[in-house]
Amino acid sequence: MLILFVVLFVVSLTVGLVRAPYSVHRELEQKNLKLQDRLFNRERREAAIAKLWALRAEGVDIRNEVVAPRKLQAWIKRYESWRDNVLTEAGAVSRNLQAWLQTLDRVRLPPSLPPPTNPSH
Repeated sequence: MLILFVVLFVVSLTVGLVRAPYSVHRELEQKNLKLQDRLFNRERREAAIAKLWALRAEGVDIRNEVVAPRKLQAWIKRYESWRDNVLTEAGAVSRNLQAWLQTLDRVRLPPSLPPPTNPSH
């Protein structure tokens, strides 16, 4: 019984040691292909850049549009949709570009200062 266990153990260990390099190699090749696709897919990147240029022209049109007060909400929705499209396409080009554009044209309120202690201040 012990001999059978030892034989099975040695056989399974040998099979595992023989198969391991091949499976590790296959996994590394798949990861390498995915990384190459992400880094070197110029067509996808160039298409995203071309789309960004088209969105830039659309954004200029949106910015220059004369908006009546009753149509302001529709204009805001159109702008927000345009901005979301820009951020999506920017993410296809570069995550850094996307992060930079997310904060662009965003204004925070100024810090609130305490009132002066006396009128001459």
